[in-house]
Amino acid sequence: MQLKFEISCIDYIIAKIYRHNNNQTIGHSSDQGDKFQELLNVFFQIDKLNESADKQQLLPFSSMVWWYNDFINYCWHIQTSDGFNLNIEIVEHSPENEKYQLAIVSEYLTLDTLLLDIYKSLREMWMKFGFVGYKMNWSAGNFPIYELLTLKSRFSDIKLTFLEQDEENEWRYKVRPEEELQLLLKN
Repeated sequence: MQLKFEISCIDYIIAKIYRHNNNQTIGHSSDQGDKFQELLNVFFQIDKLNESADKQQLLPFSSMVWWYNDFINYCWHIQTSDGFNLNIEIVEHSPENEKYQLAIVSEYLTLDTLLLDIYKSLREMWMKFGFVGYKMNWSAGNFPIYELLTLKSRFSDIKLTFLEQDEENEWRYKVRPEEELQLLLKN
């Protein structure tokens, strides 16, 4: 399975799901909030689990994110038992008929494959709209810069260096802005 996210028109984002036997496209309207960012947050939360010393206590992990459309709603069910292999199920729901539920996607993929797909989508949206244009086309939220930079760092083997903080500010993480800009502008 491969995923591609894109803004298809003003205030409407789609997920294109490519599979060997069947492709799907689902959408979400910004009228219902930035559920795209909420979905990204779930995937990044799973990624953070893998770095946690308490990983075994935090797994298995599951979450749901709803995408809303005018006539059909979609519920993303994301599950993992090991933090690396994900099961993504997308169920179609009708706002008019509560009994209607149709599983349109039920696939397994690795977290790295998914994050690479997200990186490619974010990079493409950044190149197409820029940060300001993204907000003008997707008014529900700002461009996911953190996600773009951390994924670009990961897939281009350029490590972000966190500055040392004094004891009083040890909670504060910071990367030099110059380093962030260099990473952003690097091909």
